Amino acid sequence: MVHRSRAVQPLPLRADRTTVLSLVDPSLSRYEVEKRRQRPHGFVHSEEASKLKDILKVFGTAEHTEKWVEAMESIPGILTPALVSLEAEDLLTDVLSTLIDWTFEGLDFEKAIAQPSAVHKVRHMKCGVKMAEALCATCGAICKRMLDRGVVERLLDLYHEEYMSLPGDEAEPHRLALDELTQLGLGLDSFLGYETASTETASTETASAETGYQRVLQMLFTTKATRLKVALMALVQKCHFYEVLVRLEKTVNHSVEASLRRERSQAVAMETDAEDAARTMSEADADTVITCMDEIAGMLVQAPHVIAQCRRSLPAKVMFEAPPPSHDPYPGLFSLLKARRALRCVLVALTSVCGASHARLFSAAHELLVQLTASQRGCLAMLCEPAVANALVRTLLQTASEYSREDAEEMTSQQLGLQLVLRLHSIQLIDELLKMHTVGGGGAARDLDSHEALDCIKVLYSLTYTPLGRAAVVLSLSQGLNLQALIPFIDTADDSEAAIVVRKSACAGYASSLIMMMVRYSEDISYLETFGRKLHNLCEQDAFTKADVLKEWILPVRRVPSLTASSAPEQLAKELKQYVEQLESLPPGVVTVLRMMKHACVPPTRGAGDGTTEELKYKYAIVQLFGHDVLSMLLTILQSISDEKISPWQQSASLVCGQMLVAMAIPLLAVLRHMLAYLIGSRGVEFRDLSALAALLRAHAALCCGPLPGVTADDAQRVQTGAVGVLLAFTQPTLQEVESHEALSGSLWTLMVREVLAFVLAAPRSIYSGVTLLAELLPLPLPIQTREQLSEEETCVAVNSRKLWGAHLHSLSALVQQTVRTLAPSTCQPLHHALRRVCVQLADLAAPTAMMIARAVADALLDSLKVSVKVAGV
Repeated sequence: MVHRSRAVQPLPLRADRTTVLSLVDPSLSRYEVEKRRQRPHGFVHSEEASKLKDILKVFGTAEHTEKWVEAMESIPGILTPALVSLEAEDLLTDVLSTLIDWTFEGLDFEKAIAQPSAVHKVRHMKCGVKMAEALCATCGAICKRMLDRGVVERLLDLYHEEYMSLPGDEAEPHRLALDELTQLGLGLDSFLGYETASTETASTETASAETGYQRVLQMLFTTKATRLKVALMALVQKCHFYEVLVRLEKTVNHSVEASLRRERSQAVAMETDAEDAARTMSEADADTVITCMDEIAGMLVQAPHVIAQCRRSLPAKVMFEAPPPSHDPYPGLFSLLKARRALRCVLVALTSVCGASHARLFSAAHELLVQLTASQRGCLAMLCEPAVANALVRTLLQTASEYSREDAEEMTSQQLGLQLVLRLHSIQLIDELLKMHTVGGGGAARDLDSHEALDCIKVLYSLTYTPLGRAAVVLSLSQGLNLQALIPFIDTADDSEAAIVVRKSACAGYASSLIMMMVRYSEDISYLETFGRKLHNLCEQDAFTKADVLKEWILPVRRVPSLTASSAPEQLAKELKQYVEQLESLPPGVVTVLRMMKHACVPPTRGAGDGTTEELKYKYAIVQLFGHDVLSMLLTILQSISDEKISPWQQSASLVCGQMLVAMAIPLLAVLRHMLAYLIGSRGVEFRDLSALAALLRAHAALCCGPLPGVTADDAQRVQTGAVGVLLAFTQPTLQEVESHEALSGSLWTLMVREVLAFVLAAPRSIYSGVTLLAELLPLPLPIQTREQLSEEETCVAVNSRKLWGAHLHSLSALVQQTVRTLAPSTCQPLHHALRRVCVQLADLAAPTAMMIARAVADALLDSLKVSVKVAGV
């Protein structure tokens, strides 16, 4: 067998692969996943299949009374493995026919009423609904049979039966069954009436019947039960999302058909323009595609809060901790995306002439692809369509190569293409490693350095040579259970013979380096909840070459085993206090503690929507941290960063441990921002404590005003964004409509700007840092450059912000003029550029600030002329 190296492949994605090997296609149901899992090893008759056959045999001819209801209640739990086994035995057809008949018997209200006891009347309907839910959750073929029998109408009819309690627990299985019915495209087609509308032979009575969607809307308008309204609204939102997918597909297909018609009509007269005509998308179609892609990108983030069915809890906008949804909405979401070929539509839109040059269309596609690649499920969905994924990568990279590299948007296109291919390639390599461990019986240490494993892990490690590749690999390893691809290479399980092999193994060395890289650079610590104890056990093994270093990083995980809001803040405060006393040696554990604090205190970023619930557990954690004096500890760490590193930074940037400082600063600034924002928002205009500003400004000067070894531009920008976010927290308090000059000059906003201006003039090392921060704080000059027109609300916010800045800066006229006059004579080009930016922003705010800048520049010019005259006279 001739081995083919991956290095010669033009693109890392294998076009001949139709599915992932070990990881799961996110669009598949549990039944389909189980079938694929058992297919390579051969199907084995399961115990569940025997139980199901016994139930069918006993009640095939017996009367369906209480015993039958009890037997039906046990079927949903064993249905998936039983059907997989029975399909291998060619018994699925007859079994399914019986189960479907029994399901509709369970949904028969009259037969339920005929049960002898009141308890079994309710249980009869419940078992029918749960069976409908279980069968519809298997696969498209079984769901189609259920739909042909009219399961949607039967479920909705039960809502209107006499004695039916809509807000009670009896209605919850109905909602879950309807949710499972609409997980597939064919289920939503039937629910929305698309199939009926497209069938020419449909009878008049069928065509005029109400669809399931129309009946749900009527229930939504008439019912008064809050829980039921929320559940129906989630179902309606899913229908609306599916309509967005349908509209996107129809728009793209219409654009392609129109282009083909133009190509055929122009092929004879204008042969040279036929190719461009075939790729042109009209402006109206482009606007529709942009709207649809924005909706899809938003749903990828908000799905658990918008289309998922809630658990048995009262809906609320504010909760201490929002319960997880009853069912994971993402398998259904990706199934709908696959059914309507959403990735293909994005590809067609980008490859059109309009898409290649349309800034808004590219921006919408960029956001959608970023959201897809941010999650492992999105990457797996793209890997399951390798032809489309490869075409997307080529399109993004070729779009960048056709234009000048100085164009920022084309560089964004190239960077997106590189991020996409690196992310997908890393997931693909991890998938191969997981498959090797599965086939090899868990990755025995005797065969660690097999040719395939060594080649795969070596390529994975080589991706980390660039910052983009390192970020992609770290993100991929930290998601899901992907770390299991590396642990078997170094886990000896107290086997002395295996330990000897691991010490000499090249794969074990690569795996150790990758694990250390993930722990060092991954800011998402959710993997520690799953693998924290396992990583700590690895540190106790002698065969692990990096055990001592890794132990320093994950030591806080052993001391803080849980990150719940009730216990984590106090334990994290104690850990942080211990590390504050050892800051001179920059212990790695302090980075882990700060990341854990960020996880406990900073809510995840997600788009605002009607279904978004504010969770109070983050504010509760902040209050707990305040109680343990964490704010002063954070300021101490900031002060230590500036005090301990300011001298070597002045001498040479190579003397600064840039990676460790930035790793500490990013989570620290995020926690500090939310703590100060909550504190200032609570106290309002009464807050006057500016002690955090001095440490913040000095740390920013040390971290953001020069290149640091091992720190990428993106990381430095994140530190600067965090510092600006902390400063903007001081602009929260709003004064009353009528305030005196003394109130404005003494406001927290004005005091913050005064501190920044004073920092600019404090020392030469702080000039550029302070001017850069001031430029980031001030509003952008008009007209604001945007890719699309601002809405009225956004325009109002921008105008009000400029007015507030002008009012608060009015009392600082003398200090602003002094700053401009002092820095204007400088010959430093970067400083001149930053100062000019600040002057333009200030002059653009209002007439008084424009006069202030004009006077300062004129005074600086006069001072320069006086100096020149004196020099000439001498």
